[in-house]
Amino acid sequence: QDDLRLSSFDSARVADVCGYYYASLRRIGHVELFVSATPSQVRVIGFNTTNGISRDGEGVFEKIILRKQVTCVTRHIQ
Repeated sequence: QDDLRLSSFDSARVADVCGYYYASLRRIGHVELFVSATPSQVRVIGFNTTNGISRDGEGVFEKIILRKQVTCVTRHIQ
C-alpha cells in the first residue's frame, strides 16, 4: 500500500486526518479531521476535545489552529 501521508496541505481534502506529535509520548497523540487551510491556519473538527480552555475532552468542536501545530496529514480512505 502507498504511503498516504501528504507532503503539503495543497493536496489535503475534507476529512483527511491531521495528526499531532507529542514528544512526551514519542508518537502521534491526537488526531482531528481536516476541513480547510489558509497559508497560516488550519480549520479542523476535533473529537473528544475542548474549546481550548481545559485538557479534558468535552465534545466535538470546529477549531482553527496554527498550521505549524499539525505534524502530518494523512488520507485513510481513497
